[in-house]
Amino acid sequence: MTPHSLPSTNWEPSCEQALIDMVNQTPGKSPRMGYDCPICRNKEFVLTLENGLRRAKSCSCLRIRQNLTRLKSRGLLELYDQRTFERFQTPYAWQQQAKEAAMTYADSDLNRWFFLSGPSGCGKTHLCTAIASSLILSGHDVQIFRWVEWASNAKGVVTDAAAYAALLEPLKTCQVLYLDDFLKVQRGTSPTAADIRLAFEVLDARYNHGDKPVILSTEFNLRQIAGFDEALAGRIVERSRGFAVQIQGGSDRNHRFASG
Repeated sequence: MTPHSLPSTNWEPSCEQALIDMVNQTPGKSPRMGYDCPICRNKEFVLTLENGLRRAKSCSCLRIRQNLTRLKSRGLLELYDQRTFERFQTPYAWQQQAKEAAMTYADSDLNRWFFLSGPSGCGKTHLCTAIASSLILSGHDVQIFRWVEWASNAKGVVTDAAAYAALLEPLKTCQVLYLDDFLKVQRGTSPTAADIRLAFEVLDARYNHGDKPVILSTEFNLRQIAGFDEALAGRIVERSRGFAVQIQGGSDRNHRFASG
């Protein structure tokens, strides 16, 4: 909603402000997408008084609900609901360290990227999704993509320039990008040259715009990624400095195998 003027009365400013306050405090419709906004009371706009004119402005919850709608359309809303910081258990020191880094990043000014690597089942997707959830609730525009699904689609249209560009555009330009299972391949194999080209094209575009944060979860550590492509790894290392978490170990750190 673009801010626009609404008809005002000839009341005293204090009376006009009282009317605006009353409207702003009046509950709107039922919470859309399950998000109950304390600011606009679910009307998705707020009134202000500017230079004697009553103005309606979009509430920040509009972007939050747009993010939630997009997650629902891609079957990710349940993931968003379940994988929160509160639900991430930390019986071991390495889990607490990873959680603290993720929470610190979520509260940062986002001038860095966040990189989390480790074996399957160690909680990478949980923590990165919790970061994304926290940013969404703070009003950020977060785009979430699963690497395997997205890369397969991109490689399928690589000969169609228009379709290929359209598929890559949101990853290059969105405010915050989260790539889950970055560069994931079948066990025992390495990312193909096509995978590396895709990854580099997206991350290089965001690297060249310092205000484009990226969240990456992957089973490959930075040394392994450097073995695939040094330029790609170099960009990740530079942008994620201070927020690169690399969990060591194997299946012993897979919570899915935990007893009980």
